[in-house]
Amino acid sequence: MDYLYILREALVWTITIFWLYQIMVSLCSLVKIKDKPLKVSKDHKFMAIIPAHNEEAVVGNLVESLKKQNYNKELYDIYVIADNCTDNTAKVAKEAGAIVYERFNNDEKTKGYALDWFLQQKIEENAPYDAFFVFDADNIVDKNFIKNMNKKLCQGEDVVQGYRDIKNPTDSWITAGYAIFYWTMHRFYHLARYNLGLSPLLNGTGFMVRFDVIKPEGGLKTVTLTEDIEFSLKRIIKGKRLRLGNRCHLL
Repeated sequence: MDYLYILREALVWTITIFWLYQIMVSLCSLVKIKDKPLKVSKDHKFMAIIPAHNEEAVVGNLVESLKKQNYNKELYDIYVIADNCTDNTAKVAKEAGAIVYERFNNDEKTKGYALDWFLQQKIEENAPYDAFFVFDADNIVDKNFIKNMNKKLCQGEDVVQGYRDIKNPTDSWITAGYAIFYWTMHRFYHLARYNLGLSPLLNGTGFMVRFDVIKPEGGLKTVTLTEDIEFSLKRIIKGKRLRLGNRCHLL
């Protein structure tokens, strides 16, 4: 019985300390931190990568929003990876103006494999990009997304998570719930940790990675279904920090 009591108390104190730590970190989101100075002043060249599996209904909207970015159109390219598609995703993406790569692999079907497959080719080509973005096909991107990500790159950041939001928060209680979730996550988790100089985790879409970061390993090199978290943890283990960038609206 004494052992059970000790175990229970240990669990209670562990959980209490954990949540006190999270609350203290979250409070740092209320403090306004002075923006970091620019290390360079440059308009970088980017590639926007969209892994898509049977996304013909939405991928065109994302490509159109990327074409309307408030950034030099000569300095970014839009790529769609039509991954194991059985619909017209590739055709729709091409018609919208994207550069399409079609991939078929029955053994390696996840988003992480598709990204790694594509990035390996760009590394072998020594493609002239400074960084890349990753988006889900059902996203719509704020017109200042690339402009603000370029600023983060100029400040010396290597990996940056964009702000995710909901385009239609008032349509239903479900979309309203998602909107509240994203707002609290970015405000009390990402922003708070950014203010403290800590690393958040990538959220799967709307993030930027400096191209040089993945070149030494020859690609993204993730093998799990949650490639964003796997990549984040690898970076944190290496002592590298992730940052918070501008917003990426979701449908």
